Amino acid sequence: MGENVFSLDGTSYRCPKCDGEVRWTCPGDTGYAHCEHAPEATRIIQIHLIHELKFCDWKGKCRRRENGSVEIYYHP
Repeated sequence: MGENVFSLDGTSYRCPKCDGEVRWTCPGDTGYAHCEHAPEATRIIQIHLIHELKFCDWKGKCRRRENGSVEIYYHP
């Protein structure tokens, strides 16, 4: 499998696995990304809707380019 790239330009990006929103952080030269439905994602859950909770294990890595833009690398 090849590696794919999202080039971030200020818009939101969708998870290639489940179409959830991609959450990312790149505080330095490198960082990480994950789906909004990842187990490690911070969420507020209403107990009566817990049966509707989605999970996705998609993850990626970020790299900041010299021009300041960010790219997210992932394996589909």
